[in-house]
Amino acid sequence: MVLGGTVAVLAGAGAGIAAGVLRHLPGTAGQPAPPELISAVSAEQNLLTAVRASLAALPSDATPVRAALTATAADHAAHLTALRAALAGYRPTPADGSVISGTAVSTGSATTATASPPVGSGHPPAGAPATPDAVRGAEQRASSAAAARAAQLTGREATLLASIAACEATHATWLSAVLA
Repeated sequence: MVLGGTVAVLAGAGAGIAAGVLRHLPGTAGQPAPPELISAVSAEQNLLTAVRASLAALPSDATPVRAALTATAADHAAHLTALRAALAGYRPTPADGSVISGTAVSTGSATTATASPPVGSGHPPAGAPATPDAVRGAEQRASSAAAARAAQLTGREATLLASIAACEATHATWLSAVLA
């Protein structure tokens, strides 16, 4: 019962974040995207990759952990949708940092494939195997990093990253409880 309620809350939060930023951000067209927003896309993609790798390695009888990681993956996908929608309001040029490491970034009119994540990003590299406990640790680091990025921004972007930071903290707490 608690698990189902938590899944519903997390799914609703992810959907709310995405819906809140899918509208065009006025006044950003033609401006370079903030680097914090760009690095947030890379961080989310890396987390999603780690969660999916952890899910793939789980035994079939790990039902509570599987449920937690499945909901977490759905949240990260929603975060990516919201972040990409926020980026779409900015000028899509390599000079603005839209070529980032570890992911393909959609900036509205084009998608750019990129290399692996930066060393020291605090997130597992793309394709790296991750245990559920490693994912929990990555979620904790991601929460702190998203909060730090949010503090550098204003307006909708700051709100989006602060919401993502809170969601990542919730993932870490939930995984701690499920793994206990």
